Amino acid sequence: MHRLIVLGVGMTLMLASTSCSGPSASAPAATVTVSASPSASSAKAAAAPDETWSDTVAFVNAVLEDDYGTARTYVSPKSTAARYLDYHQAFIKAHKVNGVELPTAPATTAAPNEVKRVISLVEGTRTVTTWTKFEYDQNGKILTWVGRKPLNQTIATKVTTGKGLGQKLTLLGASAQSDGNLYVVVEVSASRNATVDQAPAYVAQDGLRRTASGWVAPSEIEGGTKAIALYVFDETGLGGTLSYQTFAGDQEGKLKLAVG
Repeated sequence: MHRLIVLGVGMTLMLASTSCSGPSASAPAATVTVSASPSASSAKAAAAPDETWSDTVAFVNAVLEDDYGTARTYVSPKSTAARYLDYHQAFIKAHKVNGVELPTAPATTAAPNEVKRVISLVEGTRTVTTWTKFEYDQNGKILTWVGRKPLNQTIATKVTTGKGLGQKLTLLGASAQSDGNLYVVVEVSASRNATVDQAPAYVAQDGLRRTASGWVAPSEIEGGTKAIALYVFDETGLGGTLSYQTFAGDQEGKLKLAVG
């Protein structure tokens, strides 16, 4: 158990000089407490029965081990919980395919309390955040939960796309972190050789335009191939639009991608 990437905790953005640029930030491990929702009247938010609770514990342990394949077996398809896993898998993949070292953090340990339906994940003796009010579908699969905010306020729930000048962007995932920054991961595909935008802009809901402060991305992409790019935007959140410059030969264009 070497690393925990948890929503709401700042993550180190390790940047290789050959493929990316920008600042680095520390990545503390998180302490997570998981409990069932107190509402027994709702089918989605009912108190977890024993089997569902044990699955919830297994889900958290899988996330701790970065075993997102196993974690996905405990979540409802196309749910906010599934998009949470999408983001973290995309974050990891962006680093790996671009040859950039992944962030590391101190090990955490899990201490489930079956009576209270609580799982404490502890880094030393420090509690970082709390997850609670888990909701489940009719099959007992996790739909969402509440951490520092409801999950759908901190994880992009939609898969959006943008096209233009022989390039296509697909939003793989986005996360508004507790450090106030927004992490956005996109897949870039191109029908011809093109330059990958390493400093796109993000226009937030308040209309303020920000340029990416960090990124993990290749500088170019060959026609008929795909790439993955990770961008960081300071002091902003979900609900805005990514503005991505496209370059192919002597032509220039712009793609817009909704992030929310």
